[in-house]
Amino acid sequence: MEGRKGHQEKKKIEGAKCGEVALEQEKLMDLGDYIEIYGDEGTLKADGYDDCIIGIDSHQRIVYNQEKIINKLEQDMPREEAIEFFFYNIEGANVGEYTPIYIHLFTLERYCNHEHKTYQAEERDTNVPESYTCDNCGKDFDIPEPDWDLMNKE
Repeated sequence: MEGRKGHQEKKKIEGAKCGEVALEQEKLMDLGDYIEIYGDEGTLKADGYDDCIIGIDSHQRIVYNQEKIINKLEQDMPREEAIEFFFYNIEGANVGEYTPIYIHLFTLERYCNHEHKTYQAEERDTNVPESYTCDNCGKDFDIPEPDWDLMNKE
């Protein structure tokens, strides 16, 4: 787990009044900025799972999607081992009041048509892997190969 080093002054969101959230600017905010603004000095992250973060709670604890973490672990081990590893080594690591929260999202994936998908390009500087995910249910898909014929027409 890594915590923020030292206290930094919280960034002011331009145009926001007291108690108001500047939603348009928040959409453009990256994870580091978000934690800096809404996190606390003790806010902790689970190393290597930034792409599994779904939010931050009112007590400044990072909230993770446990299924996404398990799916990520499955890339290196069988599912049963990934589940055991997650619950013992990640979710079971209590590091104080800012211990991250891991939740299981109940979805209606079997009813989802997967019409709205998001492609996330790899970001090497922040260790965010390439992904292709349904916005509605969170299901991860294989990344499709580019359609070179369509690309060459332009």
